[in-house]
Amino acid sequence: MRRHAIVCAAALLASGGGTLRAEDLFRRLELTTAARLKCRQADLPSSTYGLSASARLLARDVDCKIAWKIPTSAFSAEPDWKTPAAGVALSLKGLCGVPVEIKAGNLNIAGSLSKLKAPALPSSALPFGGRPGTAAGLSMLLPSASHVGNPYGAALSYQFSSKKSVLRKAGVSAVCDETGRAAGSALLSFAAGRKSTVSVSGTVGRFQIGNEPGNSWFGTAGFFPEEWYICGNFQASAAAPHYRGKLTMNFFAPHGRRAGFTCAAENSLEAGNFSLLLSGFAASADDIFTASGTQLKTTAQLKLNPQYTFFPGAARLRTGLALTAEQKTQTDGTQHIVGKCAVAAELRTRATSTRLTFSAAGIDSGASLMDIMRAEAAERADGALNGGTYSAAFIFSCAAKCSPYATGSVSFTPPDGASGPASRSAFALTLKLPAVPNQTCSLKGAVTLVGKDRKLKSGAAECSAVWKLRLPKLYVSASAGLQYAFSAD
Repeated sequence: MRRHAIVCAAALLASGGGTLRAEDLFRRLELTTAARLKCRQADLPSSTYGLSASARLLARDVDCKIAWKIPTSAFSAEPDWKTPAAGVALSLKGLCGVPVEIKAGNLNIAGSLSKLKAPALPSSALPFGGRPGTAAGLSMLLPSASHVGNPYGAALSYQFSSKKSVLRKAGVSAVCDETGRAAGSALLSFAAGRKSTVSVSGTVGRFQIGNEPGNSWFGTAGFFPEEWYICGNFQASAAAPHYRGKLTMNFFAPHGRRAGFTCAAENSLEAGNFSLLLSGFAASADDIFTASGTQLKTTAQLKLNPQYTFFPGAARLRTGLALTAEQKTQTDGTQHIVGKCAVAAELRTRATSTRLTFSAAGIDSGASLMDIMRAEAAERADGALNGGTYSAAFIFSCAAKCSPYATGSVSFTPPDGASGPASRSAFALTLKLPAVPNQTCSLKGAVTLVGKDRKLKSGAAECSAVWKLRLPKLYVSASAGLQYAFSAD
């Protein structure tokens, strides 16, 4: 430890003694700004606007960032001025050769913490779903315009990586903030052959939850005052040429209350042009409070997604089917099995993409899994299933690259008796202006129309522009968007 301290001190003295020039230390300056305006024909005073800006100064061993925004606000109301968020990161690898990074400021904590905040799998039914990810630990990011309300905190991380040894990656991270929350994680990744890897990670954190009257929109777990509790996350993943899998387990141990557990498994198999995604999730109880301080609504999930590709090559036809069933806690405390399904076919060429999708959502059985499994509740379950509600829709979309500088797309949803006699059409055109040295500029326009009973009911027109400048020491990005919503009534 003393040896590393002496090496760091010597490096600092050397860098301050004039051996490094200022241009060697300074890497670049990044400036970003964005503005958005939404106008409504029916109620112009309720039109909204939003502004954001950020600046980043990147040096050899230091990364500084500041971000500020006005969230979406109505012109008729007082603007919600957000306090600017700032953060700084210091890397010791360039100073003393130790792969340690120290961060402080309004940090955005992601990675394994997101699984502790939202343990369940995504509830969407996507015909062309992606493969499972790999095990991950905590990830601390400097503030951005979308995360300006985070408390002040400090983080320390150690990252090791090697392409030659069996141990490919190793990392340890720890973070705490001014509210008293703290978390730590460890990650190990091993090579299991020439093209296979196995990764494991563990995370433990201390968070605060409470379910006092007025804080929860339903009280199935009963009310209790705010308290500190411990929760943890374990992840294991495997990646091979034809298989990817990931196992995620969480535990939540509130003081004075029974502990809760969740488990999620994701699997992906590939055989030639065929692939299969199979995932499941289960929770030990319906009164689990996650690291976000909210009660977990989903207690069980099962997802199936087979995909097949015809004619792989320049022109390929992809087909996919997604089936999702999940058990959710309703507002009255009962649990219902809710289903979703979607089937799609997509034809892709080098210049065009055409997709036809049928989806059905909100298929509510009106009964829980235990009710269906009980013989004495079979009649109730069958009756609830027959009387359940659902909504369905067909969506046709087509996108084409008209030229090197233009791309157009169109989508259409015809009226359906189950979801109502409304149709929806959308048209979009994106233009990318010819390249200028060190600059890029793109324009996008879109129109959305909603019809009912063969008449135009409402719609919206939108346009946006993005300009970017890239110089060796300066990056600038500016974007602006305008949306106008109208009604034909």
